[in-house]
Amino acid sequence: MTAAISLIFWGLCSAALTMYNRWLLYHRSFRFPISLTCLHSMSNFLLARTYLSLNGRRAPVPSWREYAIDYWPVGVLQSCSIVLRNSAALHSSVSNLQQISGFAPLLVYTFSIALGLESLSKQKVSSLLFVLVGVSAASIGEFFVQPRGLVLQLTGLTCETMKSTWLKRNLVSGGKALDLVETLSLLSPIILISTLPVALVYESDSMLRFIAHDPTVMIELCGNIALAVVLNLAYLHSVKTCKVTTCAVATVIKDCFLVYISPFVFGSSVQYSSA
Repeated sequence: MTAAISLIFWGLCSAALTMYNRWLLYHRSFRFPISLTCLHSMSNFLLARTYLSLNGRRAPVPSWREYAIDYWPVGVLQSCSIVLRNSAALHSSVSNLQQISGFAPLLVYTFSIALGLESLSKQKVSSLLFVLVGVSAASIGEFFVQPRGLVLQLTGLTCETMKSTWLKRNLVSGGKALDLVETLSLLSPIILISTLPVALVYESDSMLRFIAHDPTVMIELCGNIALAVVLNLAYLHSVKTCKVTTCAVATVIKDCFLVYISPFVFGSSVQYSSA
């Protein structure tokens, strides 16, 4: 029951943030996906450390080996995933991008077998191949229309699934106690370090000019950042309570919801093959 509630809450938060990001980056013309990732990670870190301090808890200090093996790969993969998928939102509609996310269960299952988290099952393989055929049929037309956005989304999805399996293997199945706030406080600086130099070089000047021209975007950014913090906590809780493949299947259900709801929200169209 706890796992089901966790997945439902995570799915709702993820769907809401996906549409919020699309609206902010594309319709609101805040075309700075790397800077948005930096703002998310900075806020996650500050809020996590503040929560720990207010509750009289000290931030954990892992060894250099734990940082290198357990946290840095997860943080770097997450930063790549967020930046790539946010960038994809600049080039393709939400419904088209979520179709590509249907590949997630197959990718997760493949990585899970490679890392020893799951065993090979004929039933799962046949089910996932069925999903693969359906997703491929739905996406092939969009690939020729909007190739850049779909390639960015698929690359980001690969990073996301690698991150999920690595997180499950090293921090959950590895026997470590996964405290949600502590983990967030450790991963957020890694994401910030991975993305901040690029954001400073390519986006900082343009973003500051955009904010100076329209200061109301700061209110919209605060709402976006708050939702991202809640989503990260919900995601970590779902990884703690559910199998990685189960989370991936729940992601597909969420993506199907977005495929059908986004045309009503943003006025985009969905082809018959995609439906």
